Order: sequence, then C-alpha cells, then structure tokens
Amino acid sequence: MRRTVRREKTAAPMEGLSGSAPGAPRALARVCLSFSGATALSVLVLNGGQMLLLGALGLLTGLASLLRRHVLPGAMLLAVTAGAWLCWFRHMHLLTLEMDWADTTVTLTAQAQDYPRETAYGYALEVRAYGALEGEHLLLYLDEAADIRPGDEVSGEVDLRSARETASGRTYSYYADGISLRGSAEELTVTRRDTPWTLLPRVWAHALWQELGRLFPSEETAGFLLALATGNRDALPEALEDALSETGLSHVVAASGLHVSLLISALALLPGSQRTRSLLLLPGLLAFAALAGFTPSICRAALMQAVSLFAPICRREEDPPTSLALALAVILLGNPVAIASVSLQLSFAAMLGLTVLGPRLYRLLEGRPAGLIRVAMTLGNTLAATVFTLPLVLWYFGRSSLIAPLSNLLVLWILPLLLPAALFCPLLGLLCPAAGELLALPVGWVAAAVIRLIHALAGVPFAALRADQPRVLAWLLLCYAAGALWFTGLLRGRRRAVLTALLLAAALGLSLRLQAEDGARWVLEIAVLDVGQGQCILLAGPERVAVIDCGSTGGDSAAELEEALSERGLERVDALLLTHWDEDHVSGVEETLASVPVDALYLPAIPEEEVSAARAGTLADAAQDSGVALCWTGEASELTLGETRMELLPVRTEQGMAQAVLVRHGDFTLLITGDLTIMEEEMLLETYSLPEVSVLVGGHHGSRYATGMALLEAVRPQAVLFSVGTNPYEHPTGEALARVAESGACVFRTDRNGEIDILLPRR
Repeated sequence: MRRTVRREKTAAPMEGLSGSAPGAPRALARVCLSFSGATALSVLVLNGGQMLLLGALGLLTGLASLLRRHVLPGAMLLAVTAGAWLCWFRHMHLLTLEMDWADTTVTLTAQAQDYPRETAYGYALEVRAYGALEGEHLLLYLDEAADIRPGDEVSGEVDLRSARETASGRTYSYYADGISLRGSAEELTVTRRDTPWTLLPRVWAHALWQELGRLFPSEETAGFLLALATGNRDALPEALEDALSETGLSHVVAASGLHVSLLISALALLPGSQRTRSLLLLPGLLAFAALAGFTPSICRAALMQAVSLFAPICRREEDPPTSLALALAVILLGNPVAIASVSLQLSFAAMLGLTVLGPRLYRLLEGRPAGLIRVAMTLGNTLAATVFTLPLVLWYFGRSSLIAPLSNLLVLWILPLLLPAALFCPLLGLLCPAAGELLALPVGWVAAAVIRLIHALAGVPFAALRADQPRVLAWLLLCYAAGALWFTGLLRGRRRAVLTALLLAAALGLSLRLQAEDGARWVLEIAVLDVGQGQCILLAGPERVAVIDCGSTGGDSAAELEEALSERGLERVDALLLTHWDEDHVSGVEETLASVPVDALYLPAIPEEEVSAARAGTLADAAQDSGVALCWTGEASELTLGETRMELLPVRTEQGMAQAVLVRHGDFTLLITGDLTIMEEEMLLETYSLPEVSVLVGGHHGSRYATGMALLEAVRPQAVLFSVGTNPYEHPTGEALARVAESGACVFRTDRNGEIDILLPRR
C-alpha cells in the first residue's frame, strides 16, 4: 500500500505538468524543442517586429494555459516567448553594431583568442575587443602572420565591416560562429600577455599540432591525424579534403559525436563503479570539447554525453531524445544565431536520425550473429543519418555522394584504434620524445593505409545525387513517402520490406535512365562550375569535351571538374585551354592531368627562354609526364568540338600573353575573356572582329577593372556570368555590376546561383 501511495505522489507532479494523463513523456524535451523551434523560426524566417509579436503571443497564451492548470502547454508557450525575445535582443544588438561600426576605421585594442590562421589571402585572427566594443568577438584579416599567441594584446588601425554582408551576399555564418564584426588591418602592435586559463586549450591544441608535425614528416598524415583528433582542418591537404568530401567521410575529420563516443568508450575502461567513472569522465569530456574549440557539433555531442553521464549519478535513466533536445536548447541559449550554422543543423539532423531509426534497426537485428550486427549497424547508422541530413545536404551543397555507406563501412571500424592513438601519440611525444617517435611508427603506417583507402574510394566512379535532377528528386520524395508509411505503420504485410526495396530500386533505375535520356537531348552543355574564387568552364558535346581554365584559390577546381565529368558520364577531356597564368585559373591543372585523360593542353604562348619559368615549366612538365600534347597559342586559331567552334584569340597584356575564347554553335555565341582588364578588352576589340554574343563570362571575376562599357556595347550580351567565390576584393564589385545593368544584360554568379548550366537542345 505504501508503494502505491509513493507512486501516486511521484505521478502527481507529472500529471499537473502535462495537463493530461499521468506519466506524459518527455516534458523537458517538449519545452526545449519549443524554445529551439521559436529560435529557429525567429532567426531564419522572421524580422525584428515579428519576433516581438511571436513572443507576446507566446506569453499571453502561456499565462492563460497556466491559469487553467495546463502546466506543460503553458511551459512550452513560455519557452516560445523566451526563444523569440532572446532572438530579438540578439538581433537588435547585432543590428546596432552593424549600423554604428560597419564601414568605419577605428583604433582597436583586443585580446587574441587563438593563433593566426592561414587563409587563401593571408591570415585570419579571432579577437575579443576592449574599449567601446568591449567583449565583442571580431575576425581580423592580416596580410602577414605576426608572432601572436592566445591572450596577447593586439592594437592598431582596423577597417571594420559587417559580418553579415559579404561578396557572396548576406550570410549568418559569422554570427553563428559568434563573430560580430570583421575587419582588416595592415599592421598590428603585439603586446605579450599571460594566456588566461580559458584559452589554454588553444595552446594545448597548437602544441599537439606542432608535435604531430614533428612525429609524422608526411604532411598528409600529420594533417589527417590532427583533423581526426581535434577537428582542426587547417593542415589537411586539399586533395585529401576533397577525397573525404567525395566519399562522404568528411564527418571523420569534423569533431563530432563519433569522436566523443569513441573517446568516452576508451576512458570507460577505467576501474570503478559506473557512478565513479562518470565523475571521472566529465572533466575529460570538457577538456576534449575545449581542445576541439567548442564547435557546434562537439558541443552537441558533449552535452548529450554529459547528460548520459549524469543520469546514473542522479539515479535517472538516460533518454536520448531529451538529451538531444536539451543540448540544442543550451547551445541556442548561449548564441541563438547558431541555429543558422550548417554544421549544427547537419549534426543535429544526423543525431536525430540515429535516435529515431537506430533503436528500431537494433531491435530488428536482435539474435543475429555479433559480426553481422556490427556490419549492419554501421551501414544502418550511416543510412539513418543520411535520411535526415540528405535534404539539408542537397539544399546547401547541391549534391550528395552515393558511395558514403560503403566508405563508412570500410573506414569507420579502424577509428576506435586510430582516434585515441592520434591523441595519445603527441601527448607521449611531449613527455618522452623517444617513446612518442616509437609509437608514431605503427600509427603512421595505419594512418597512411587509411588515407590510401580514402583516395582509392574517391577514385571509384560513382553517381551523385544532384539538386537539379528532377527525376531523381522525385524518386527521393517517393522514398520519404514510403518511409513515412512504414514508420506510421500504414504499410503492413509480412513481405513489405522486400516489396518496398524492390519498388524503390526499380523507381531509382527508371529515374536515372530517364535522366540519362534527357541528357542525350542536348547537343552542347556548357557548365560554369562553382569552384569558389576561380574559374573552370566545361563544354560537353556529343563526342568531344573541352575545359577552359581549371583553378581556384580554395583548391577545389580539380575535384569539382572530376565530379562534373563523372556526373555526366564523361571519362576524358579532348582539350584543356588556359586563358592566362594566374593561380585561380590554373591551380587545378596538374591534379587534373594526373587523374583525368587529357588529349591536348593549350597554353598562351611565351618566349622560349621563359618556358622554364615557375608556372609554365611546371605545367609543361606535368603535361609531358601525363603524355598530353602541349600546344602554345601565339596566333588566332580555331578548334572544333563537333558542330561547335572555339576560336582562341591571343592578347598581349602587361603580364605576358593571354587569350580570350569565343565559342560558336549555330546562333549561340559565348565569349570568355579570362582576367583581361578594360584596356586589354579594348585591345581585343581592336585586334579581332567580335560578333554580338549570347553570353559573356565577366572578366576577372567582376573586378572593377574589367567588363568595361566598350566591350559590353560591342558584343551586347544577353547574360553576363561571374565565376566568383568568397574573396577580400568584394568581387563582383558594384562598378562592374552597374555597367552590366546599364547594358541591359542579366547577371548570374556562381557564389549565389551555384553551378551555371547552359543547355543547347538538338533540333
């Protein structure tokens, strides 16, 4: 009888909280999700006034629910109020900062929060400001890296600008990372200060980086192990990062729940009771999160794991959905704009997939052999995460790899050994260099083998889901509809799994076949690839393929080109043409020559005695090593691509010979001028008789010194395309855009529109 009374007393609060039947589940999760939902709605959809209105409605209806003793609905509505008004306060604060400080030059004094980080254009340094901007986080761009350590005081003249307005348009990515303003400084005065304890993890991470570099001479191995251990990708070679992305393994080097769970599993081997181990593991968990820089994904994983560790201490059972909802609410409470972070969205979506589908999969496998369960769970967890992240991946990146399940199956099994070794090896090396070097030998062998496997998987031809493939997207919608019917129990029957799988496989095959037939309808496809700040243009005819330029400051051009060729079922390039020698037009050529069969490489002619010059000599040697025919363009010439003609138009510039390319197919014409300046465009017009063109690829990525009115008035393009990415030059500039607008042409740009495709149909 006493037990019955005790149960009634514990059930009564839950009954009051839920306002319905006793034992209403996950009240805390519902409150946290209400707060997070209101935050997401406010940041991603609403403006300031609408945030205030949402908060007022939540407050009024919440108080009304509490007065009627509906405790849980009232708490959820008050959480909506908290989320909306917190976003309003943050919105007004950031708006005030932008209005008062953007586009001003100030004498700034600040505390360095990390070591300078190398970028494509110099260095970036995160600082916390003193004085009028007290406590604000700023990102400073520097031309040169000074000897700056976390905690040092830096001061100097800084040109401040908005963290929301970039050359690529408006973005919340900086705000999501806690950056309020950005700035540029030519020179900073550095005053050495003691590193505060809050920044010591950055010093430790830097020490690990340096020790990994000492223990592993291979830049690729050291960069991979550093990224694996801490999530820091600064030292990760571009080729390996591209391979990880292509194989769906980027999460391996992004500190996340995988790393936390592996680390906790290793530390859980400590002796003692579960409660004692939990108390010992919490400091280790906090230290690792600090070492990884408290990224959104690591914060989510650490908070969830902390709740899991506290459960036995508080004599409670762990509930993953509640832990996930609580972790999201805590992160957004610290910075509500973090909901705009792509990494946070992907991290929580992946974890939601594991939380919803993982237990169901495990129940289906109960009683099976242990080996089969491990393999099936690896594949199942990958697919569960993919189900929830795929819409986001297609939305943000436009494509998603199909080889990810196989890649994860082949690679993830080794991480429980490699991740602890990547952390322990440099720690041992700092304490005892000889012992660290001894341990580094087998670790290096294993890491090198994993890297070779990743490169091999990246080289396997595979299809990619693209957001611009309507038939495949229709198949995806069918998959999600079938999954919803399955999940809700509306799809029943003993053989429903087999029938569903066969139906979806047949639908996918039909979609891909119809998609391929659609591609055969085009006599010429021109794709201005989204390579960031650079240029790479693919021309694919029925039988021949040409590429104009292949370069990017971010180093992604070769990978993007290989992916574009693979998506179109193309295996070789007949002609690779370069307009000039700048790195953002040629940086991917060597990698392309090494990985893609190319028949001929067309280069702007230079004097014979200058062929050995750094870039020309390197590309000439690469062409010779790959067996590619080398052609120097010194005079106007013409290439044929089936029914398409390509005219190479050399122009002498201050930097040497360059060449424009005029593409003709029937009534369609395309003009590509590379980085010709306005004066050089006028020389082009004087030297050659140019027709009116259908499309012009804007010169020098939209520089103010290119795409002049003389050229626009002469060729009268219907559309001007800018191949551009994030850059410090604000390309495309307002001057270039204004000239294009005055000419009456419409504008497309890869930083906003992504890959730009021009399709010429068969007649």
